[in-house]
Amino acid sequence: MSRFKVGERLFMKYLSTLLALLFGLGASVSAKDEAPSFDLVGKQIPAVKLHFVKGSVDLTGKPAIVEFWTTFCGPCKAVVPHLNELYAKYKDRGLAVVGVSLDEDLEDVEKYGPKFGMEYPMAFDEGKKFSGPLKVDISPYAIVVNKAGKIVWEGVSSALQQDVLEQILK
Repeated sequence: MSRFKVGERLFMKYLSTLLALLFGLGASVSAKDEAPSFDLVGKQIPAVKLHFVKGSVDLTGKPAIVEFWTTFCGPCKAVVPHLNELYAKYKDRGLAVVGVSLDEDLEDVEKYGPKFGMEYPMAFDEGKKFSGPLKVDISPYAIVVNKAGKIVWEGVSSALQQDVLEQILK
């Protein structure tokens, strides 16, 4: 891919995210703001093997937080400390946390992803095989999954209440 095409693609992603945030269509890191809903609660997550860039986890039979993010997203970077805290607090009780990049080149994820400071596994969504069936196309956006692989919560992870996690860890 030419440098122009890469730059143009990143610019268009940045512009669309910025416009979505400005017009209230995108997610925000504030728990007070409402994020869009994809009506995912009750749905099963796709049985897809993710391509891990850092660490790895098999989500089968595990309660999990899946955070969709992109390398050019400031709000995505802002929620990482919160997710790191949740991961540290609940990983010994079986909670998996994974950051899944949305529609990006693997090279970008490998280059910029580690700068986010994620202490949990980081995955590349090759061909949108994971996010595509869920129709998630904004970042940051999170889903919480129970042990059966059903989505029990969706939204901006900064708004995630610990009682949701306590329920899926029982």
